[in-house]
Amino acid sequence: MSFLSFKDFEYIEYLKIFKICLLLKKKNYSLNKNVLIKFDLPSTRTNISFKIACQKLGCNLYEFDKKKSQLIRGEKKKDTYKVFEGYFDMIIFRGISNKLKYLSRYFKGIIINALTEKEHPTQILNDIFTIFEIKKNFDFTILWVGELNNVSKSLIYASKKFGFLIKFLTDKKSKKKIKKINIIRNIKEIKKIDFIMTDTWNSMNNKKKDKKKLKVKYKFFKINKKAYFMHCLPLYRDKEVEKKVLKIKNNIIWKQSQNKIITSMALIKYIFK
Repeated sequence: MSFLSFKDFEYIEYLKIFKICLLLKKKNYSLNKNVLIKFDLPSTRTNISFKIACQKLGCNLYEFDKKKSQLIRGEKKKDTYKVFEGYFDMIIFRGISNKLKYLSRYFKGIIINALTEKEHPTQILNDIFTIFEIKKNFDFTILWVGELNNVSKSLIYASKKFGFLIKFLTDKKSKKKIKKINIIRNIKEIKKIDFIMTDTWNSMNNKKKDKKKLKVKYKFFKINKKAYFMHCLPLYRDKEVEKKVLKIKNNIIWKQSQNKIITSMALIKYIFK
């Protein structure tokens, strides 16, 4: 059982993971598993949270460094991955989707997708749990501000699993991929939004100029004072979000970030269980 896409698990399975999240906030569990961290792309929160999660679960944690391996001397990746299958119970991968696909072809153990350019399922697992802690149900509406990317794609898959609504304040290119009923056309529609979510402009394959981007504005939270602000981080003030937004009462980005340890632990524990 791997976790490569948010589509991989069913609704009831995500509920079980959330239940484990809540239990882990009260009690630790111990696993004796060998876990490899293989991150080909930069990471702060996802990298650290998975490492802490593995340590808290009693896993034997290893980090792969290509520069210190025989790959730099010409060893075939498929040979390396076949060896990994005998060493590791799980690989947590972050990188390009083609490399993830190649890894899964030769490593038959468990793989967790910790981000590719196509999806970021572990981030959305964390975000939906954070919302669930607040709402206690899945009857809510999220406004996604910005263009469609890997994070929003996983969010769309999540909405189909849990039944919550997503509205979009997005660019012309992305609008072509979204049903008209889901597009915000009047700023007053924000009154019906529960959570406003965005992501950094400096995400993968992002080459547009900043001046053409959409951002989360402070006035959104004047229109709807009950709305919560979410951002998976890193954030860049006055780019994708006005810095005044960070001072609002319902800014939950730090809670969102801190929960990544718990959701990482719960995901690993559930998969091994």
